[in-house]
Amino acid sequence: MEELLEYLQSNKKIEIEKLLPNKKIKRYKTAFYQASKEGFQFFRPKENESFVDFRFNEVVRILVYTKDGVFTFKTKVLKCGIKTFKLQIPENYKKIQRRGLLRVDLPLVANIEYELDSKLIRKELKIINISGSGVSFNIDDDLSKTDNILIAFNIEEKIIEARLKIIEIRKNLKQNIEKYRISAQFASLNNHEIEHIIKNCIKYQIKMRKSSKG
Repeated sequence: MEELLEYLQSNKKIEIEKLLPNKKIKRYKTAFYQASKEGFQFFRPKENESFVDFRFNEVVRILVYTKDGVFTFKTKVLKCGIKTFKLQIPENYKKIQRRGLLRVDLPLVANIEYELDSKLIRKELKIINISGSGVSFNIDDDLSKTDNILIAFNIEEKIIEARLKIIEIRKNLKQNIEKYRISAQFASLNNHEIEHIIKNCIKYQIKMRKSSKG
């Protein structure tokens, strides 16, 4: 636990995942405030200029991003104050290696399929960035009430097809692009497909670094 506390105190890249009433997961950016014998205290994140509410005993997930990887743990809310909230000190935590979360702006075109207002919609779109765990893209439709989303794309002559689990929906402020920015996790890939994506992300990153050096 000392290792986790050290990274909490020295790292500003902290996120919290909250389960919404519609069973979707929303991820917010936050920051560590202080630790005590009773629990860990964090600053309350904001959404649309208002503080996000947390209920007593609500289960949340914390992600701490470091150069060595991502520390993640689930725990319960002990108290929600005016500007901070307190979490129970977790019994354990996981450390995810950075390689699996490498996210790059790999130029890919994808086909997406989902139901909206009882209609089946199929669209072609450009992927903004991708990792072995998920993908981001822009779209005009509000997918907040859409559960069954399928995506398919070709990466190095291999077709990847997966169900998506939406993590975050943000409104795009620029007028010349689609209305919403979607961040989603792959929900149905096997280890071979995940490794294929990661390897090609690494290859593309190396290629971009070499080209930038001339």
